[in-house]
Amino acid sequence: MDGLLDVCATSAACALGYGATHPLETIKVREMLAPAGVHRSTLALASRIVREEGVPALYAGFSAGLARAVVQGGGRLFFYERCKRALPDRHARSDAGRLLAGTCAGAGAALLGAPIDTVRTVQQSVSRAAGGRGVGSVGGGALDVAARLVREGGVLSLWTGSGAAVARCAVLTAVQCATYDRAKELAAAAAGVRTDDVRAHLAASLLSGVASTTATTPFDNVKTVQMVRRSSALAASRAVWREGGGARGFLRGWWSVYARIAPHTVIMFCSLEWLRAALGAGRRG
Repeated sequence: MDGLLDVCATSAACALGYGATHPLETIKVREMLAPAGVHRSTLALASRIVREEGVPALYAGFSAGLARAVVQGGGRLFFYERCKRALPDRHARSDAGRLLAGTCAGAGAALLGAPIDTVRTVQQSVSRAAGGRGVGSVGGGALDVAARLVREGGVLSLWTGSGAAVARCAVLTAVQCATYDRAKELAAAAAGVRTDDVRAHLAASLLSGVASTTATTPFDNVKTVQMVRRSSALAASRAVWREGGGARGFLRGWWSVYARIAPHTVIMFCSLEWLRAALGAGRRG
């Protein structure tokens, strides 16, 4: 029963976080796929999308994204706690143990959610201002996009970019969760409050957001190019390097990533802590 309650808590927390920040995810995808030499601020890009395509364009791929948040997002947080519980107490509370648990949890959850992630990314890449065509040249609802991808490239095409997606999710979960757990302990000690105090949760979430953004933006760039152009990880990495002006191309879209991850992380972790307490879903470490 504890496991079922925790699945409900993690999935609901990730759904809340994603629902509040989906438009920023769409902006991030467009920014990472912008032609070489085109550099717009996150706000300027958002304004252009709304002006040329309308507000609904910011919610492209929402249904697929929400499903991904429940399956992949909820899964990685659930598996993170389970992986920690599989470790001896002294390792479960260590930074190394938390990083290991996060890596395993993130990789497993990413494999489960990869098909949904591919569909969502392709949907978000399509520009309505260009007649419903984008770099992915695939329009329609989530099921339409999935069906077309399967027709054109087979079932395995739904896992296009899964290598970068798995690496990104493994790094994200390891850095995000381990940083959150450690920062929560430090914040609670510094403020003289318990680790279940909302102030500790808020401070830890904000710090976790910065660390997560910096660690995952390179993987996000490669994954986005792979999924939309359906290329190999190496080809996508070369494209990011070439079109982004060298190494800095891998950090393209950092602010739009942070603008989404920061509020998402705060909402997700604060909601998760509250839901776990309300449902009596225990956690350890």
